[in-house]
Amino acid sequence: MFEKAGCDDVLHLHGFLREVRCEKCNFIEDIAYKKQNRDAVCPVCNATLRPNIVFFGDPAPKYEDLYKHLEDCEVFVCIGTSGAVINVDMLAQWGEYKILNNLEPSNLINEEYFDEVYYEKATTAIHKIADSIEKFL
Repeated sequence: MFEKAGCDDVLHLHGFLREVRCEKCNFIEDIAYKKQNRDAVCPVCNATLRPNIVFFGDPAPKYEDLYKHLEDCEVFVCIGTSGAVINVDMLAQWGEYKILNNLEPSNLINEEYFDEVYYEKATTAIHKIADSIEKFL
């Protein structure tokens, strides 16, 4: 979705639903949003293909990339999370300016770590978020 909106270099922490991945050799194929064939096999090694997403209990290798990006973080924007899967309070501390946008408060997120907090749909908050970032920069 971010790519459709024109975003470049998106880091998909929990995988990318458009892709299937080989469980043996890590071959990846973009199948767009077509229905995934449960019987599909890898064209390289003939092993099973699975959705290229992180399921509960799977390793999440992109987190290492996340921490590298956070080292240079000026603006941290968190949109739409309960805070149950990853501690966004901890991540927010890396940014110079931090924005949180959720539909409602979560007892797993301490809004004191954020400079701006918007409890509303992202579609209505986006202009406020953009204005806040522009003022900060």
